[in-house]
Amino acid sequence: MDEERFDLKTKILAGVVIGLILLLCAFGLYLWLSGGSKVKVPNFAGQTKEQVQTWAKDNKISDKKVEFKYEYDDRVPADVVIAQDPKAGKKLKKNTLVVTLSQGADPESEIELPTLANLTREEAEAWFNDNGFTNVVYETLESSLPDGTVISVTPAEGESVKRSAAVTVVIASNKTASTPQPSESTAGVVPDFSSYTRQDVANWGANNGVKVIFNEEASNAAPKGGVVRQNPAAGTPISAGGTVTVSISGGPPVTLVSQVGKSKADADKWTTGSNLKPVYIEVYGNQPKGSIEYMLPAQGIVWETAEIQYGVSVGQPVIKNFTDLTEDEANAFFAELNAAYSGTAKINYVKTYKDYGKPVGTVITQTLNGTTQYENKSASPGSTVELLISSGITVPSYEGVTEAEFLNALNSLGVSPGTRSEEYSDTVPAGSIIWNQTGPTNSTAPINYTVSLGSMYATEAPAEEGTQG
Repeated sequence: MDEERFDLKTKILAGVVIGLILLLCAFGLYLWLSGGSKVKVPNFAGQTKEQVQTWAKDNKISDKKVEFKYEYDDRVPADVVIAQDPKAGKKLKKNTLVVTLSQGADPESEIELPTLANLTREEAEAWFNDNGFTNVVYETLESSLPDGTVISVTPAEGESVKRSAAVTVVIASNKTASTPQPSESTAGVVPDFSSYTRQDVANWGANNGVKVIFNEEASNAAPKGGVVRQNPAAGTPISAGGTVTVSISGGPPVTLVSQVGKSKADADKWTTGSNLKPVYIEVYGNQPKGSIEYMLPAQGIVWETAEIQYGVSVGQPVIKNFTDLTEDEANAFFAELNAAYSGTAKINYVKTYKDYGKPVGTVITQTLNGTTQYENKSASPGSTVELLISSGITVPSYEGVTEAEFLNALNSLGVSPGTRSEEYSDTVPAGSIIWNQTGPTNSTAPINYTVSLGSMYATEAPAEEGTQG
């Protein structure tokens, strides 16, 4: 009997031990599957997007756990890291690594043009390049100034201009020392621009009095910034006043895939994975909150690094019901609503007025897209709200009617008489109304009025003859 009890205890103990071992194994497996190994995040500042992606790949971190965002930065080159979360030295376990990359200098920001006159062309070019200007054309003009120095700048020095704005710099040229130009530029024919930069083409046009029209397109045929095609073809005779059209490569083509209806995270993954730059704007919309309401461009082909604008839905605008509230409250609400989220609510706000027993400015009824609204309700952007507003009770002038008729009229309108005063009048008979308050009024406001005493010069009729006192 004792031996049987001993065997039972041994079996129970063995079962407990085996159970603990299995539990520890399961826990270890869970940690391994859930990324239990903690990876310390390095300092990515100054590194490129490709270097971050290489680090993630080397550390077996999936693409889903690395998110890239873009911000304009005047000091950091494009596609270079300017911020990260978690910070350097922290361990990445279950959270996502968010890396903010520079989008380069903001082309829409404005910079004041300094005094560049008398600087060399090289010094002027260095300044424009350092400050992120993208549309600068250099022209030459015969001058007695030293060859290669800046004569003038358009827009004028001291003006604030966008980085993307067209800027023309006129450079001095004289016979003693001329700026070398491509040999074709003086041959009277269109050169082969295939090896030219955009700036070279612009300079050739300026030096030869030829108008150059630039187009930008996606292309694998030439590197970004290179010439894809030209018209007329190389070797075609041309004279001053002619026109040349040159297509510049914006980079390899990317076929757009609609992200409308997808989550912001999915859109960001596709956009950055396609080497495009996303810009997100929160907007009112019909898509679920956090989903893409629209994308611009919406379709077609763009080049790599092109900017794609996404409207991220915050949901439909909520229309407050103003029945029995005031017109002023409604005005303030709709003004604020239509100004929010880049003005994307676009609620059409229509007001009509009606004589009514409620106080002036009270909303009598409210309809949303033709249906009476009884409570706060969400609606599609661009919906129409109509408010019927009380103009109170309009009291007309009762000048010339008797006081009794006037009081009966006020009673019919649903308003009460106010302060009664009396005055002499040569034109209004005694007992009739000279004046009363008129126009819109609330039903609770008393209507003041003035009653005629007749002419103050009226005399009593003389007694008839023969009448005895």
